[in-house]
Amino acid sequence: MFRSFKGFIHFDVLIIASYLLLMLGYCVYYAFNRVRTISEYAIANKKCSTVGLIATVVATSIGAGSIVGDVAKIADDGVIFLLSLSGILIFYLYMAFYIAPKFDERFSDMISAGDIMRHFYGATIEKISAIIGVLFGILASGAQLTGLGYIFQKYTGFDYSSAILIIGIITTTYSAFGGMKSIMHTDAVQLLIIAIALPSLGFAIFNEMENSQDQVNLIKESKFLIFWHPKFFEYMMMFCASMLPTLWLYPAVLQRFLMAKNSAQIKIANLSQFIARILIMCIVAYIGISCVMLFPDIKSENLMSHVIQEVLDSHIKGLFLIGIFSASMSTIDSHLNSSVVLLMRNLLSYYFDFNERRKILFLRYSSIFIGGAGIAIAGLRFNVVNLMVTTFSFWGSVIVMPMLCCIFRLESSAKVFWLSLLSFLMMLVIFALSNFQFGLLFPSISAITSFLVVICYYAYRRLRNIY
Repeated sequence: MFRSFKGFIHFDVLIIASYLLLMLGYCVYYAFNRVRTISEYAIANKKCSTVGLIATVVATSIGAGSIVGDVAKIADDGVIFLLSLSGILIFYLYMAFYIAPKFDERFSDMISAGDIMRHFYGATIEKISAIIGVLFGILASGAQLTGLGYIFQKYTGFDYSSAILIIGIITTTYSAFGGMKSIMHTDAVQLLIIAIALPSLGFAIFNEMENSQDQVNLIKESKFLIFWHPKFFEYMMMFCASMLPTLWLYPAVLQRFLMAKNSAQIKIANLSQFIARILIMCIVAYIGISCVMLFPDIKSENLMSHVIQEVLDSHIKGLFLIGIFSASMSTIDSHLNSSVVLLMRNLLSYYFDFNERRKILFLRYSSIFIGGAGIAIAGLRFNVVNLMVTTFSFWGSVIVMPMLCCIFRLESSAKVFWLSLLSFLMMLVIFALSNFQFGLLFPSISAITSFLVVICYYAYRRLRNIY
């Protein structure tokens, strides 16, 4: 299982262990002294400052899986991959100026995405939404652990299975005990660490390239192909899908919007997301292209960990690994928190009568179960980016489109939900029976199809009312 701490010094190991114990200790302390109700556990009783909301929203969206996975995708296919995801910048602006103002008094007593679906569509669809949300949390946590597992494996000498098991146990335990208030505090710390660690790697790579000009390989022109890229259609569809809310309004994000005091906070948080995402995309693009130039023979899934091992000084590798841990933990804890709240409040509460104390205990035990399932998913070693985007499209295609219709005060109808679910299942069957590779094409087409189906449904209803 364990070979050696190659490339590490004892100081690095001490820093990593101290950081993990500090995060875990804080959440355990906070859990036993502060968390008393499910509302506190889920949305911190809406006692969230604007700065706190910005920190937790941005930290949740920046995961180790996306950083490691994005670098690998850039190494494989070039900058067209990152350009295809740039549609999210349009979404953030649309969210800030058009969707955020719609979060009004209708949502004041809600603490989860399932509450929204119950309000507009009833208990049956609420329960289905909760089940889908739990599956989403498992898959999303698995994607984060997969990306983090490759890094941890490279640095510590643990094999991949042992790496994800250790990381999964630590992050699940940390997430199970801490409610939303403690998650907000740790997210702020983790975001600060990420803001230091990621640019530091960029500067280190820049210095390495300056000092190793004779060894730097010329980047292949294929890495900069756009219109003539062999996967142009796939990435064009991804760009179109990434502009839609279907990929990005997942349970953890919706839960953070529900914890906001007013719609102005949601607007500011999304504008902050817009700025942060531009900076991160630029840094990740530079790291990805530079890694290919420095180490063209390294497999893409190992590229990020290899360049850190070779480029960073030994005394700061531990600090950077903390940054990667922070990116992953801030995302995993959010997915686990939102998933267990959906499970408890929007599904099991119909069948079991728990008091508040037992609800909190059940939330913690459920976090351990969902975290364990996420570890199992990570053990399958799916492509990180493909797994993440497919997971987002699953939730978005089935849940987000019907939810948005009601947020925009369109007449609610259960038919919208069932049509969205049917369109996703049809696309799943079509891809499964065809020779298409799922990749990024399936989540893109399924998200766009769901959007078009819902638009066509409301257009049909309007035309029927006119004539």
